[in-house]
Amino acid sequence: MRSGKKYRIGLEASSALSHKVSGIQRYIRELVSALAGLAEFEPNLELELCYKGNRINKKGCRPDLPMGYRWYWPVPGFSTGRYDLVHSLDSSLPWSQPSRMVCTVHDLFSAVLDGYSSHRFRKRKIHTYQRLVRCCDAIIVPSNATKQDIIEYLAYPENRIYVVQHGVQQKFFQVPAESTSKNSDIIPAEPYILCFGPQKRKNFSRVLRAFIESGLYNTHLLLVVGCLDPEAIAFLQGKGIENRVIGMAGVADEKMPALYMGASALCFPSMYEGFGLPILEAMACGIPVITSRISATAELGSKHAVLVSPESVQEIARGIKQALTFDRFRLARAKEYARRFTWDETAKATLSIYKEILNI
Repeated sequence: MRSGKKYRIGLEASSALSHKVSGIQRYIRELVSALAGLAEFEPNLELELCYKGNRINKKGCRPDLPMGYRWYWPVPGFSTGRYDLVHSLDSSLPWSQPSRMVCTVHDLFSAVLDGYSSHRFRKRKIHTYQRLVRCCDAIIVPSNATKQDIIEYLAYPENRIYVVQHGVQQKFFQVPAESTSKNSDIIPAEPYILCFGPQKRKNFSRVLRAFIESGLYNTHLLLVVGCLDPEAIAFLQGKGIENRVIGMAGVADEKMPALYMGASALCFPSMYEGFGLPILEAMACGIPVITSRISATAELGSKHAVLVSPESVQEIARGIKQALTFDRFRLARAKEYARRFTWDETAKATLSIYKEILNI
């Protein structure tokens, strides 16, 4: 690195302005925290968070992160033009074009799958993808599957796409205290299968039918992270098992480890994922995983999950039963596999990309 030269890097984190902690918000929080630790040993790099000024009404949602920040506007002197490099941590791109820009693309869901979101939303997302192709010096993706999607659907140069996998928080490897009031309100007394819903992309309708076909409703509950929609409720009432499926809306992020660890298995046969962090979180918590044999979930599931066709109710049903037979040795191997994914490694790889683009 050239002595004395300071490089300013802006981390565009407007997507973090939310009380909801989804995968993207978690990525921003964990990556920024890890980068802040590494920046202490990089005297020539100045990292700073930047948020779009038109979202200042959401300042109360700003996460407490160990890094300075500023609001920016599309006017001279207040824009992202002060930075040598801007990294958009999601597809929320700056208004004006920085001198150099990197963007993390978490998935290409809207371009790959039609019919899973509104026409207006899909059109807007595809427009954003097209803009980042024109503007970005590099694109960071969490999986090889997402890399191939970008090559295929956006025709972006392969040598400018960097695969940087996400990490798993340490809290998922630690056993929470038993029978605490913090967790007793979410852990059922009966055995349960955990899943995510009710979004169409999460394939909840097939998970529900597979749960019924497997007959496991006689011995297990199906615990759904999310609300049950009226259609699902009516379906369950028609089968007479509405009390065997429980929807849980607004589960606090800090309660997820206990929810995983209390489960008999995670059923996650999603129709599309850019990465699939719940797969690793469940493995870290020591429970078996059923997931799709397509896209990033097959890549991430590797040899440690039951892989099924997300379009086959029968395969999903058989997969759940198979997962329940996993012995402690197989679960231990899956847990060790999950340990390979750390946010420190994610941050180190990201920092290397900055240096490569800045030629330092």
